[in-house]
Amino acid sequence: MIEMNKETGRSMVEMLGVLAIVGALSIGGVAGYRWAIDKMNAADIINEVQKRAVTASQQRILGHDINLKEFYPHDDADMIKDLYEVVEMNDYRGGDNGFFSLTVFDVPPGICDKILGMHWKMPVVTEIAGVVVDENTACIDNNNEMMFVFHNTLDTSHLPANGDSQQTHRDANGDCASGYTGENCDIFDDNCNGHGWYFYEFDTCVCDEGYGGNNCEITCPNEEYPFIMEGGCYSCASSMILPPEACDICPSRFLADGVCYPCSLPVSGSLTAEECAKCGDERYMDGSSCYKNCTETEFMNVWRYCYSCDDPNDIYMSGMEDTYCKKCNGQNGASMRYYLQDYIHSGGSYYPTPNFCVKTCPEGTTADATTQNCVVSSCSFVGSSGSVYPCSYTAGPYTTAAECAKCDETETPRYMKGSACLLVSCSNGYFADKNGYCTSCSVPVRTSTTAEECAKFDSTDTPRYMSGNYCYKKS
Repeated sequence: MIEMNKETGRSMVEMLGVLAIVGALSIGGVAGYRWAIDKMNAADIINEVQKRAVTASQQRILGHDINLKEFYPHDDADMIKDLYEVVEMNDYRGGDNGFFSLTVFDVPPGICDKILGMHWKMPVVTEIAGVVVDENTACIDNNNEMMFVFHNTLDTSHLPANGDSQQTHRDANGDCASGYTGENCDIFDDNCNGHGWYFYEFDTCVCDEGYGGNNCEITCPNEEYPFIMEGGCYSCASSMILPPEACDICPSRFLADGVCYPCSLPVSGSLTAEECAKCGDERYMDGSSCYKNCTETEFMNVWRYCYSCDDPNDIYMSGMEDTYCKKCNGQNGASMRYYLQDYIHSGGSYYPTPNFCVKTCPEGTTADATTQNCVVSSCSFVGSSGSVYPCSYTAGPYTTAAECAKCDETETPRYMKGSACLLVSCSNGYFADKNGYCTSCSVPVRTSTTAEECAKFDSTDTPRYMSGNYCYKKS
């Protein structure tokens, strides 16, 4: 009898299957790692720019040009983590208008998105590649040039006019600069006795140096207004940062980093406990910094700024306990806020990181008045990245069949196509492209779809036409 040898081991097909599984798991791990690294780098950039802004503000208040050599790791350039170059300018857009800018170059899109998502409030203007950021602004696909603009005193209540304001009288958003009206912004409404300009949004005059009062009607220095600074005359009661000598004669102020802060200002500075103690219960020491105690109707965010419970913005709270947000509980004169712990995609809103303190819970969540949490609603599903999507979400996030099936009994059922969870029927104003993704009717670029889908817009305000496999918007 011939004895056969049995071979042991795995077939090539089995090995390829194992490799495929390992590869899929690796992709998820890499994506999560990339997200965490982007978030960390975004926080580092904000922290580094903020330190430079405080130093630059002190220099401008004292009448000096900005010199940030102390931050240079190399002799010829200011670099953050040896990756992102920072360039400072004494004036925003070339005009001596009381604002300076710090520009960070080569910011990758993922980190740029995280910075915008953190809703950093210290800059009065943020630009990406020369475009002023608003709710519709997105980071570009390539490395981004991000400009952060600050008032010389870090006051966030003033917006700049651009460098050509003497000719165009327009601010950074293209609107008429304060005090100017008319189609060409060439009519000056002088409510400030010719010694300043009127800031309509805040109903106040910003006076020229040496003038003060509600309408710039007084000259200084005098006993009531002993301090002259850029923007007019200032008293001890001013909410502005003053020169260091102000702390010698003014109560409710403390000396930090070479300038005199009011106790009411939310920013912190490096100083002694003795200086911080001048503010009594208004402030407290933590390490070498003096922080403001928030009032009953305010809450503190991750950078220890105090925000009003009525603030309409969504405030980033990462690293802070949810109790800080939930201090706004509808009692003691404070309005209600809610804690959003999940990653939410909702209509035009996107919360790329968890832990926001919001006034209104976004679509896909409901407000729980008892816990003050935004709770993921039953009309939503969780994507592969951990983000929560309402069942009405127009795009096709990757998820599992079980998650996608959660929308089966809703008004906007979905179905699986590969790994994507797509709407069965696009809502009004959208049509399905060849991949099943719902695309806005107003998208001007060509979109690959079927003639049937394209024909849905024949009687709408945004008609389209088919050419080949593409649906074009009619001009």
